[in-house]
Amino acid sequence: MAAHQVMRDIERLYNETVQKELNIDFAALQSMDESSKTSVLSEVRKSVFMNIVAKVQKVHPYAICPGTEKDPRWYTYVKENVRGERRKIRANSEEELYKGLYVFYYGSTIKRREFSLQQLYPEWIRYKSKTANRQNTVKKLATDYRTYYLNEPISKTVLTKPLRKLTMIEIEEWAYEMIKKYEFTRQRFINVFTVLRQSMGYMVASDYMKVNICANVQIRQNSFKKNRKKPASTQIFYPEEAKELLEYAEQEAERKKNEVYLAIPLLYYTGTRISECLGLGFEDFEKKLNVIHIHRSMVTIDELLPNGTWAPRRFEVQEYLKQNADPRDVIVCDKCFDVVEKIRQMLADKGIERELLFDTLTPNSLRTKVYKMCRDLEMERKSPHKFRKTFISRLLNSGADVDFVREQAGHQQITTTYNAYVFSTSRDEEKIRLVNQLA
Repeated sequence: MAAHQVMRDIERLYNETVQKELNIDFAALQSMDESSKTSVLSEVRKSVFMNIVAKVQKVHPYAICPGTEKDPRWYTYVKENVRGERRKIRANSEEELYKGLYVFYYGSTIKRREFSLQQLYPEWIRYKSKTANRQNTVKKLATDYRTYYLNEPISKTVLTKPLRKLTMIEIEEWAYEMIKKYEFTRQRFINVFTVLRQSMGYMVASDYMKVNICANVQIRQNSFKKNRKKPASTQIFYPEEAKELLEYAEQEAERKKNEVYLAIPLLYYTGTRISECLGLGFEDFEKKLNVIHIHRSMVTIDELLPNGTWAPRRFEVQEYLKQNADPRDVIVCDKCFDVVEKIRQMLADKGIERELLFDTLTPNSLRTKVYKMCRDLEMERKSPHKFRKTFISRLLNSGADVDFVREQAGHQQITTTYNAYVFSTSRDEEKIRLVNQLA
């Protein structure tokens, strides 16, 4: 910290200490004559300095020493927070040294009150890392901060101005500019806004500011890009596409002796999420009841390191479902159990015994296989998640009970099922033929 800033902080500490602990009314001093005012202020400064000395001595572990003839400055040591190393600090007098130590140990509150988002972010993201249920959620926030705040010229004011001095008008102007530039949907903007809103909330909770004005920011709904439903042709596999992919997957599994390809028919027959499919074990299949027990999933492990960087992402199968949902049973067709037996036999042929059906490092390895198969079959590239949408759409289009479909999918709300997972599984030619039949 620059020397002039240190002295401003010290003076502010003086004033706060005097007002709170000595109950001196500075305004009343203005009515005194100069002699009386000087006398009072002298006593005040003595009292404040004694208070500073007492507080420093409670926490400071090193001796405070006078200088030498060669270097008359007073000196002591402090321990750096980051590396824990000791460093020497000096001041022209004992009083100045105590004041500097007081700011070092107790001045963080004052400094943080003037924190900008950029200054507060390292502290806030560490807090989020310690308190969040899922670290990949924290990493998404870190990515949004880097993209939409740190590296975005529009965000200069909200990034660098002290948070407690930001006005609602400044925040709203920033929000509208960002929405216009990036064509945010309402939900996408909320995700990006979370960084600023929760940082201010952290300042309030830490008693560095009194009000989180982000809670009062109002954005007109018509400012957001409408979240239009995508065409069915991009979201589901039509029957002939699914048939080709399933046949190709079985051929590749046999040719390459790689059971991971058989996850593709399982996704199609069960409608499970990729992470849930990769967490399936042999004991999860109960053929007598035609059900599989969904209670595990492959989860993303992100770890924020002490230096503020992220460790390489890794994946683990854990007793965890999306949004910490309860385990569920999914009713499946007989073909599922045929696929499981093929996987069991392939592993036996390789002399492998394990609890889980699949042993793949990441969901991306399965995604890459599906993309390559789509390319080989000269069909539009679609992700493995589209098998889940196909399964749900086929159930509903076949007249299945809506709540039953919701349970199968593991959705908490029926609106989720309807809004994002229901598509027509018929080609345009079939729709035209159907309409002509009604003429």
